[in-house]
Amino acid sequence: MVTSCRRSDEVVDPNIETKPSTRALERELLTALRCVDADADKRPKMCQVLELLRLDEFTSWIARVGFASSVQ
Repeated sequence: MVTSCRRSDEVVDPNIETKPSTRALERELLTALRCVDADADKRPKMCQVLELLRLDEFTSWIARVGFASSVQ
């Protein structure tokens, strides 16, 4: 599997300017894999997918603006 073999960078377009963090990319890939699970009951609802992606967006935003370091 791409995420377990640490080959996740192979699925990212090399032409994009801002590369996602390894953590964000792994979370997005795992979310995508859950969406295509053979067992439909194990697939997340769209609202759950949106929550996961928003969480990732929020985490990325926090990292960009340096919120954690400015609070201390």
